[in-house]
Amino acid sequence: MYIIFTENSDSWHSQELKKSLNRLKRKVQCFSITNISLSTSKPKSFIHNKKIIKYKDVEGVFVRAIPNGTFEEVIYYLNILHIFELNNVVVYNNPTCIEQSVDKVRTTMILKKHNINTPDTIITSKISYLNSITKNLKDNESKVIKPIFGSMGRGLEKIDKTNIHPDYDLLNGVYYIQEFIKSKKTQYHDWRLFVIKNKVTACMKRVGNTWINNVSKGATCNRYKPSLEMKKLAIDSLKALNMNYAGVDIMKDHKGKLFVTEVNSIPAWEGLQSVYPKISIADQIISDFIKKCQKKR
Repeated sequence: MYIIFTENSDSWHSQELKKSLNRLKRKVQCFSITNISLSTSKPKSFIHNKKIIKYKDVEGVFVRAIPNGTFEEVIYYLNILHIFELNNVVVYNNPTCIEQSVDKVRTTMILKKHNINTPDTIITSKISYLNSITKNLKDNESKVIKPIFGSMGRGLEKIDKTNIHPDYDLLNGVYYIQEFIKSKKTQYHDWRLFVIKNKVTACMKRVGNTWINNVSKGATCNRYKPSLEMKKLAIDSLKALNMNYAGVDIMKDHKGKLFVTEVNSIPAWEGLQSVYPKISIADQIISDFIKKCQKKR
């Protein structure tokens, strides 16, 4: 049996993954990780909605979603994934990858350690340091401030001379302040490269209604042929974070320099699929997933 951890078994992504596994005649169940319990009296099993399931009966776990929650809840959900790995079950992407990419601080510093170009960033918990940055902004200078946890463009805010006070409540006492990338063109855009097993399998250009280019924020998607430089940047980012697959976001500044702005270990691909109608991205992901599971066993 294969398990997909998802918040909604009827979601488009869950259904695409299930269809791909079913085409390969694999048994699959969608579980919410919130329904998993553990017991030291049954170390070779886990409990799903009071039903005891042995780890050896699970061929692999695909992580489609980790739900929001308290700090303790999120740590517990990640611990569940680690415990599946301790019991020789493949977790795709593995929990260490998820921990590294869900936290923008760790992602940024790991990429920088591997000499991967990212926007200049300052991270601090000192509001006095944030205030000194906003106070000294030049007339034509902007920064982007982001929650260190978050996705789909939620909580992003541009700060400049006209807006020096971000929504502090969204930032939870940690201030992630990033250089605002100015494009050569007036139209806001970036690129999402989808990487599986160190190969770029799909790419789209996202054109935003605002400077936030996420599809969830209304950006339009167009199929795009990435340059070799873009491909290398995306693949190097995947390798740096040791991921099986990822969505890598890239921007280009007005001087033509490329920057990695995000590496997502639980990426959405509905927008990408809309511009690649002749292939199934889910099939490509599941093919690699099953190969890893078979190799492990």
